[in-house]
Amino acid sequence: MLATVGLSQPVSLRPLAVGAGIAVGAGVDADSLSDAAHRSLLAEHVNLLSTAGDLSMAVTQPEPGVFDFGPAEAIVDFAVDNDMTVRGHELIGAIVPDWVSTTAWTAETLSQVLRDQVTTVIGHFSERNPGVITQWDVVANAFLPDGTLRPTVWQQVIGDDHLRIAFEAARAADPDAMLFYDDVAVT
Repeated sequence: MLATVGLSQPVSLRPLAVGAGIAVGAGVDADSLSDAAHRSLLAEHVNLLSTAGDLSMAVTQPEPGVFDFGPAEAIVDFAVDNDMTVRGHELIGAIVPDWVSTTAWTAETLSQVLRDQVTTVIGHFSERNPGVITQWDVVANAFLPDGTLRPTVWQQVIGDDHLRIAFEAARAADPDAMLFYDDVAVT
């Protein structure tokens, strides 16, 4: 993670990024922050952290209406302590807690669960640490490699509209944040 400028000494990436007006980031999970060497590398070289999964619904709402923000708060606290911003990854994805995948839903009831999840998570961090999470991966991995929608519980029960619902809820919860769709080619 060290850059060299000409033949000079290695230079930290962070001041170069700040000087260029860009973000250099790393995906982290709360467990990785227990390693002092890892924390030191992050603080020296990046100015943006992305939660690597600690904001997924399976982590943040393991039971209906019971929210656990502890792991993501640890990442946000580290970012605050080190003058970084955060990208919240991911609010809605294919992996959900068992209570979501095993309940018989209507489109209306599951749409409300989706709205509540997005609104509660964004609202929590907007109130707790205003301006720290500046970007949200609202939906992740909704498409298959062939371009069709992945048959998640969201797609199967709500249909294509789940994408719009998630983004509208995110925009309403944080009008100033940058909102993203995140994907990786998974089969």
